[in-house]
Amino acid sequence: MCQSGVNNNQLKSMIGMVNDSVSMSQEWLKEVHHLAGHAGLSTEDDIAKAAKMLGEVRVLLLGAENSVEDTPHSHPDVEVELV
Repeated sequence: MCQSGVNNNQLKSMIGMVNDSVSMSQEWLKEVHHLAGHAGLSTEDDIAKAAKMLGEVRVLLLGAENSVEDTPHSHPDVEVELV
């Protein structure tokens, strides 16, 4: 893909998929945090911090996704057709 340019729509889609994956992990950590709190485990604070960090990762990914231009940057010898 990199030798002939980058399909920006594909890149945006890939960043979106990573963001979705991180979102799911963040939701799971919220559940784990809730369960750790009920169990009185000392790891509760660390789990909450990790969930917060994943939220920060998601903000960065959203910024990256929004900064990808809508026009493709491809090699001049590459022709793309809509099929």
